[in-house]
Amino acid sequence: MAPFSRRVGKLAAAIAAAVLLTQVAADREADACGGFGRLGSTSVPSVAVERVLLVHDEAKGVEHFVREVAFSSAKETFGFVVPTPSKPTVAKVDDVDWGRLNREHPFSIDKRTGGVGYGRGSGRLGGSGGVKVLEHKRVGSFASYVLDASSGEAMKKWLSDNRFQTTAASQTWLDHYVRLGFYFVALRFEPQLAKETRTKNGDFDFARGGAETVRISFETPVPYYPYREPDAGDVGVDRILSLWLLTSSPKVPVALRKEVPNGETVSYVRPWREGIRSSLAPDAPALVGPKTWKATVPAGPLVLQTFEDQKRSRRGFGDVLLVPEKPTPADAEARAKWKRLFGLLDAAADR
Repeated sequence: MAPFSRRVGKLAAAIAAAVLLTQVAADREADACGGFGRLGSTSVPSVAVERVLLVHDEAKGVEHFVREVAFSSAKETFGFVVPTPSKPTVAKVDDVDWGRLNREHPFSIDKRTGGVGYGRGSGRLGGSGGVKVLEHKRVGSFASYVLDASSGEAMKKWLSDNRFQTTAASQTWLDHYVRLGFYFVALRFEPQLAKETRTKNGDFDFARGGAETVRISFETPVPYYPYREPDAGDVGVDRILSLWLLTSSPKVPVALRKEVPNGETVSYVRPWREGIRSSLAPDAPALVGPKTWKATVPAGPLVLQTFEDQKRSRRGFGDVLLVPEKPTPADAEARAKWKRLFGLLDAAADR
């Protein structure tokens, strides 16, 4: 393997080239699956729209990944796993007004960029020794676990032992993040907790399902989105990812893509379409929610970008890094912070 300094230079050049992509064709007929790598039975609730508010504090190097977990039925236990590049914290969120956020800042094609995006992509991810449980608590209707695993095999066993259904593809997916030194957040939905949490207010139809919002916070020099999923031969139902990115400066989504099925051709692409950018109005705290705003949003001028991913499959796509629109030279300290993330864009490490 090439020395790290040499590989950093090559990857930096690749990232810069990816950022300069301006006219990559968008494919509305591409295939998509679960954003978190869903685990569970064949009756796992389906998700038609995945909504994420991603806030990145550039000065502190901290990301707040706020995601609505919506499900069409809530009769059985199901779960999902989120990899993070540093040790995360997990919290329940109850004040984000997704409807208002969507109405006042909807996705709309930016005529300057043409809504640049790419993709055809299928995938689904459907203590034990070697797994440390760093935190275990209740988060709304979910049992939440923060995990540090020394091997993908141990992680897969822990998931199985704790009522998370795994698949044959789970092993490779988990191995990938263990090699990179990532942590895991495992969230298991508990129907009884949902019943206790929501029916008191009469706003949760236990048979039909509902939605809750979870915030996962962790250190990272640039915004990171856990997009990669285990490959599978099936095709998911129609699904759209709607993402609002709140940062101090504009970002461009970049992902490693391997041609399916041979995986020999590798390229760097923009996996999502970008919508219109905007500055936040004075009433922005009401959109995000006063508690969420106070806990996550950095001080200073902010840019709100909207993105959409209309693929039905993420097969062949790696995780997404949202890199600065205008690349700047990185000193030794910056390269050290980027080191773990480079593995996400390194074809040699992506196996």
